[in-house]
Amino acid sequence: MGETLPGAAIRLLKRLGLGEVIEPQAASHASAHCPVGGLLVAWNDPTLVANDTLDDPYGQGLRLDRPFFDAFLRRAAEAADACLWPADIAGLERGAAGWSIWLDDGAVVGARWLIDATGRRARLSRLIGARRRRSSPLVAIYRTGWPERNGDLTRTVIAAGPDGWVYAGRLGDGRWAFGYHTTPQLAARMLSSPAVWGDAVAECHGLAGLFGGLAFAPDLAVRDARGARLDPPIGEGWVACGDAALSFDPIAGQGLFNALYTGMTAAEAVQTMRAGAPPSGYAAELDKVAAIYTARRRGLYKQERRWSERSFWRLLHEEGYTPSLPG
Repeated sequence: MGETLPGAAIRLLKRLGLGEVIEPQAASHASAHCPVGGLLVAWNDPTLVANDTLDDPYGQGLRLDRPFFDAFLRRAAEAADACLWPADIAGLERGAAGWSIWLDDGAVVGARWLIDATGRRARLSRLIGARRRRSSPLVAIYRTGWPERNGDLTRTVIAAGPDGWVYAGRLGDGRWAFGYHTTPQLAARMLSSPAVWGDAVAECHGLAGLFGGLAFAPDLAVRDARGARLDPPIGEGWVACGDAALSFDPIAGQGLFNALYTGMTAAEAVQTMRAGAPPSGYAAELDKVAAIYTARRRGLYKQERRWSERSFWRLLHEEGYTPSLPG
């Protein structure tokens, strides 16, 4: 909710010939993408500090109308001869002729290659036996609302508090999306009592001075927001991409860029191996991306030192990924 497509990801879409998805006036449906003019960040300081997109060589990003965005890309895939089959995978097996795949609607289909683009579930890869390595637990609870003032602001707002941090951004319909990122334990309390969520948001420095009062819609949406990587991300006859291969903590702000980039590079890896060439450097490339992301994430969290003794910050100041069994 309120996800941002950075300028670098827009460049990838144009490279793929899909730039129309960010030009709603050229589409049959008037989308509600909203331009993002930079950041306002209160991190290790109670004051919100501006970061302008004029400093970004790729230009401003967009806060997406995600249903429109996904539907557009789905139509583009079908126009490129992809066949949409709305079913889930119940099981699979690799034989001499390739993969046999059992679907939950009773059908059995065959394929020479599997591409796992099932997001953080990594459904196919886990059935094959790959492992997910996850970073520290992190839960995001989202809610829409309306600020008392500055409701037309196009910047993304990020603010830290004693037990988590807030992401806030204006949606195309005028509402704001507010995401509070915290421990699973506090998230469980928030789900049982939405007032706890509101109190935690109010504790994040800078928000009250910027927005004044906040009125929220009643519903809460919960997401697993921790970073994770797949080990391995590619094997004989299969490859994972997007969040299935490598998912990011939202503090990195690069989830959609990573999804598009790894989708492109996974396709290139499949083409290379189908042509009989040895495995490409796909796994090594993801290792490099994961190392850069891990160092950046660690550095960002360690910059916030005001509440180092609180369990949320103490946990996220720890380093690296921890092994995790499939499922």
